[in-house]
Amino acid sequence: MELYYQLENKSILSINEERQNENDYFIEANNEDALYAKFQNENIEVSEEISEIIHQIFESNNSIGESHQKVNNFKIKHWVSNRSFGELIDMYDNEEIRIPDMQRRFVWDSNKSSRLIESILMGLPIPPLFLLEIDNNIYEIVDGYQRLNTLYTFVKGYPWSGYREGKRNVAAKLSRNLESSDIAGKSFNELTTEQQRIIKRSTIPLIEFKQLDPNNFSSKYLIFERINTGSEKLSSMQIRKSLAFGIFIESLYNKAHEEKFIHLFSSRQIKKDLHVEALLRILAISDIVYNRFTPIQNGLINILNEYCETNKSNEVDDNRISFIFDAITELEAQFTSNHLFKRVNSDDEYEGLMNTSILEAIIGVIVEYKTLNKSYQINENTYKNKMKEIYEASILRDIQNPFSTSTGSIESMKRRFDICEEILQGN
Repeated sequence: MELYYQLENKSILSINEERQNENDYFIEANNEDALYAKFQNENIEVSEEISEIIHQIFESNNSIGESHQKVNNFKIKHWVSNRSFGELIDMYDNEEIRIPDMQRRFVWDSNKSSRLIESILMGLPIPPLFLLEIDNNIYEIVDGYQRLNTLYTFVKGYPWSGYREGKRNVAAKLSRNLESSDIAGKSFNELTTEQQRIIKRSTIPLIEFKQLDPNNFSSKYLIFERINTGSEKLSSMQIRKSLAFGIFIESLYNKAHEEKFIHLFSSRQIKKDLHVEALLRILAISDIVYNRFTPIQNGLINILNEYCETNKSNEVDDNRISFIFDAITELEAQFTSNHLFKRVNSDDEYEGLMNTSILEAIIGVIVEYKTLNKSYQINENTYKNKMKEIYEASILRDIQNPFSTSTGSIESMKRRFDICEEILQGN
């Protein structure tokens, strides 16, 4: 990977994948270990903030690689059709269009909803809906729920905030701020017969998908990622929250936000839900290594998506979570502050940020040992020596470090757990 950085007094001010100005220094490295080794040889200081940026760059590029892989793993058929809003409302009523639970939690405000209705009456084009066929003529909406919900709510005479059983529900009315004064402030039933007809008979393009292979619906993550290209790119975990939301995801978020776990992460990582993904990785990869879960596809993103779908209706196991929290407490008691879950270089120095691959493996092993009532020991020196050995092997002998490269391969997952078992056995 080619990187460009600004330097002042042997300290990195910024680092990017593209040159920002002509004074930027150039450096090339295949992984984080190799990059830090080069900085170390040149006595260049890397702050915690820069370390986080470096980690995100390499994680992002690993994800891109996995995305290319998962594209090749799918066989998808798609077609374009047009359906009237009246037909879509009927399909929604008959549960022929299903909505991911998370998407139901968000609704447009009255102004945004009103502008959509106004656009339809003006004959303006409406962005398409993206639907994934999950059964014969049964669809799950991947993108466009807000547009469909706005039309449905308005035509059915429900409040903009959503229908509430047992509550006084006032029919949605169009905003009085609309440019079209003849419809401003009116409900659907207060519009003219012609205006009602226009809304129901107007059509919207549908992009319909059917996944032919593999025999599941995992391509919806790829589709969602590709069509949601706004200014703020969603993380993989945030996409899962939208598409696989259910009992499992909800309980996973609740557990990840407990202080015993969330304190390990920076505010920037928390903003991207990386603490939730870290907890997910502990659970999923442990189940893979110990043969409780066999994924259909390769690549970390695919594996975690599949794990969430498989466990969608299950609560996160409270006992496993307790063991995870206990393991963190035990490790923090034995490690010097700010050393936990970090790589170790050839100078016996901890470097970089907390490494999620190290976290998932050593916590995963401890939890398994606790479950089996198997003895283990935690010693920082043993950990440090082993991580230094792995670092030097990856730098000097060009051997892949399973904690920094190919982290999504099952072979690397099992190797990471083997290494952590050696550490906990004092080897």
